[in-house]
Amino acid sequence: DFQLQREYVNRNSAAHTATVYEQKKNVPQTHLDAAEHGYFRTSGDFNHVEIDSDADLDRLRHVEDEYARLRKHLPQTSKIPDLRFRKTGRHKALGTYHPHVDNIAVDPRSPAAFLHEFVHHVDHTVDGKNISSGDEFRPILRQAQKALAVSDSPQVKAKSDYYRTPTEVLSRTAEVYFAWKGAGTSLNGTTEALMADPAYATLEPMKDQIISFWDATMERLGAEPLR
Repeated sequence: DFQLQREYVNRNSAAHTATVYEQKKNVPQTHLDAAEHGYFRTSGDFNHVEIDSDADLDRLRHVEDEYARLRKHLPQTSKIPDLRFRKTGRHKALGTYHPHVDNIAVDPRSPAAFLHEFVHHVDHTVDGKNISSGDEFRPILRQAQKALAVSDSPQVKAKSDYYRTPTEVLSRTAEVYFAWKGAGTSLNGTTEALMADPAYATLEPMKDQIISFWDATMERLGAEPLR
């Protein structure tokens, strides 16, 4: 687990990812203003917000409205991250988190990646040990890793280390928790969409454990559990 966590940090701190967490040049004033005066920034939940010049501002305003409804259910730490809506396709992901600069990057074309990356931020900035390495999460982590190990999915087998990494398991459990609880925003996937992915489907037998874990964890970190 330690080695997998370290590889995650090293991979997401590599120099080739720099353009995702550094301010993009030549952003139109309309998008600079939308970033500075939009709800993600004015809520105080993010130190800096960037919106790529290609982002659809009308769609993003809808996402902001959804975030305003969802934010009371999001766990908090003493650290405030940066948030960038940037195309992340070259990273072969819909979002990325860079722990060394506490930066969340979400592809504006697919905001459902937001919750997964936000939970990475929480995991890496909580006081003390990572949540994903803690005693409370370990029973779920071990069951999830065992289920992944026996999966016959080519997708899971091809990226076994990635899927078994504790912080990745934690973020996936958060996604299914919000889906099972009916959070219903574009900031997270639906139950149907998540369970169509074999890595997420392995979590279904742990549903009660995952819900109990996140109910308790959210209260501990100042969030309102979903009812």
